[in-house]
Amino acid sequence: MKINKHIPYPLLIVIALLIIVFSPSQIVCQTSEDSTSGAAKYSVGANIGISDFHIKDEYLSPDVMKGILFASEISFKSKLKKNIHAVDIFFSKGNTNSDIHELELTQYAVGISYSFLYSIHSFDAGEFPVELSLGAGVSSIVMNTDYITKSLIANGKNYDQSWYWSHSLNFLIHCDYSLSKDQFLSVQLTAPVYKIVSRPANGHWLDERNQEVLNDSFFNAATQGSPEFLWDNFALYCAVNYNHKIKDNIDLSFGYRFNFVSSNTPLSMKSYTNNLLIGLNFLF
Repeated sequence: MKINKHIPYPLLIVIALLIIVFSPSQIVCQTSEDSTSGAAKYSVGANIGISDFHIKDEYLSPDVMKGILFASEISFKSKLKKNIHAVDIFFSKGNTNSDIHELELTQYAVGISYSFLYSIHSFDAGEFPVELSLGAGVSSIVMNTDYITKSLIANGKNYDQSWYWSHSLNFLIHCDYSLSKDQFLSVQLTAPVYKIVSRPANGHWLDERNQEVLNDSFFNAATQGSPEFLWDNFALYCAVNYNHKIKDNIDLSFGYRFNFVSSNTPLSMKSYTNNLLIGLNFLF
């Protein structure tokens, strides 16, 4: 893939700063705290489920396109006293359709994120504790739609493609609540305050920039974004997890994810998803 001037250098700088700021301090913190309070706690989770996907992308069609997609998620988390580091990877794929026109649509969604949280306050609600945390993170998500319609030319079919690719710096609010000694509930809100967003250029498949993505490599889209702030085009992610301990080191996990993104480039696009997931968390 040929790298060009559109690479989101501001985000790369932000990521580098986060690594520089957090990594050395966390190593020192863990070294000193491990000697007094024990080692960090780690968990690895794997989940599968369904994604109720909706999108209205006027670049492709004025119709609302929706469908039930396969969804999956892998997560890694480490916790030491008041610090939490988390990495999450999400993937979904399936067919969507329109209630108005006959379309052939394949939808993909992929996301990867890193989050750092710091506990700012804890209190008891009844017999069990509640812990509030604030944090920051970085993430990259892409939603891609392969679009096929009937045509009088081109062997009876017309192919197009639309995408939303976002690299973002996020602000996070997180809450953990212990329902009992074996049941735990967590809620997290993620707001992308600054992001580099790539969308197709207007002109559909005739546009030269779109051809670079369709005919060369889809990863060209990742390097051709424009900067946006939260108030330019709103986006918000919400994650709810319920864990029930079934063994000392294994939790049964139920998850709900709500994601909303929007863009006005080149034309209006709005999308939301409701994801339901079930899986296991392994603690060590």
